[in-house]
Amino acid sequence: MQDPLKTHWRSMREPLVEVWNGLTDRDLDTIDGDREMLLDVLERRYHTPRDTLQWRLDELIGRIAGSEAIQNSPTAHHQWWDATLDVVETE
Repeated sequence: MQDPLKTHWRSMREPLVEVWNGLTDRDLDTIDGDREMLLDVLERRYHTPRDTLQWRLDELIGRIAGSEAIQNSPTAHHQWWDATLDVVETE
């Protein structure tokens, strides 16, 4: 399954700049929907922990692409959240 960031890259560019206004058109052209490259750029530029950036990115993708994008996004934050939901549901 393709990453929702790559799938919705055209519609993600403007919202990404709204959240991280230090991203340039050149950055976005180079990144071209590559999640790891985007996270690398954000981590270096904003000195923010990668897991925080992943969480914020997934939230943004979810708003742009719909809730399916977050459910299918393979990040530790969402794996933890899914596991928490499983625990709550089984009690």
